[in-house]
Amino acid sequence: MDMTELIESHRFLGHEFLIWMWYKCDVFEGRFMIGKRPCEVWFDDRITLEAVMVETEQSVLKGASPTFTPEAREALRQGKTPTQAKLRLIHEGQEFQFVFKGAEFKMSGIKLPALMTRTDDEKFYERMYLVELLEELVEDLYGEFLGLRLSEVAWPKLVEALRAWIHDDARMAIEDYTALRDQAPPLPRLRAKAKTAAESPASIEATPADPDPAEIARPPLAAPAPEAAPPA
Repeated sequence: MDMTELIESHRFLGHEFLIWMWYKCDVFEGRFMIGKRPCEVWFDDRITLEAVMVETEQSVLKGASPTFTPEAREALRQGKTPTQAKLRLIHEGQEFQFVFKGAEFKMSGIKLPALMTRTDDEKFYERMYLVELLEELVEDLYGEFLGLRLSEVAWPKLVEALRAWIHDDARMAIEDYTALRDQAPPLPRLRAKAKTAAESPASIEATPADPDPAEIARPPLAAPAPEAAPPA
């Protein structure tokens, strides 16, 4: 499998990441730790949901808090998954806004917090710091999701909870979600691992190769029993 095929076969992860984040925002009412940082995460005024097999079957919901509308819940019950959403993320009073596109797994339309510096040089470095901070927060969120997604113990339980949430509007208690998350520790940020490897290459030991993602079946949320999760 070449790189293009590998990317195409794993585009669903961005959609599952969005639906997981939607669920977590519901469970924690938008306030939780991202890594070791207290944050608020909210779905803002636009979300797009699409049918898995029919791309033309699309629901675009706009307005204040569209994820709380009956239309959003009905779209989920019809088997549609979020493919794109506008999000707000607040950390230490700094508010970021951006559109997350699941298939491409990228952010666009990023709106940074108001700058505090005055000179052009200072503003440039402050912008770079804020962009890097946003990237780290989103990467830490994804690390938590991927830790759960790769867990043979935690992921089936989370899929069951997601089905109950979609069909019956049932949510886990916060302590139950925390216990589930603790069964699957978050994965470290890729950039942090790369930095460590660059700084001390002699200390990095060889590890067995990851299994071929093409040999691992995808467990869709609608399946009666989830299978083993594919690696990122």
